[in-house]
Amino acid sequence: MEWKLLLRELDKLNLPKDKYAITSSGCLAVRGIREANDVDIIVTDDLWCKLIKSYKTIKSQYDGEKITLSNNVEALGGFKNPPTTDELITKADKIDGRRYVDLNWIIFFKVKWEREKDLRDINLIDKYLKKNSK
Repeated sequence: MEWKLLLRELDKLNLPKDKYAITSSGCLAVRGIREANDVDIIVTDDLWCKLIKSYKTIKSQYDGEKITLSNNVEALGGFKNPPTTDELITKADKIDGRRYVDLNWIIFFKVKWEREKDLRDINLIDKYLKKNSK
């Protein structure tokens, strides 16, 4: 799906922009590294507490939990290991008025998960960082 359409779907949720950061494939899509099929966000602990009152949580296959907020938007939270979501959001890159988890943290998590698609993404991110560090 086109990234701009996914962002519109996220915007319809009216979440406070200082309380979340886009993560996973969205961090790649905004930089033109590869397309995204959905939007995953991490949210601050206080926003997570509000969301779990209205949405059903599902255990994430890795760490924490996730909530389906709409057809193409999921919120991730309830993490027990550092870094905290609040730290990741505070230190996130700001692009076009939105927060995106830093690519180095994306690599960190993808190395940890070791799925085939994560290994491909790591390669793409490495190439992007080398090209754009000049």
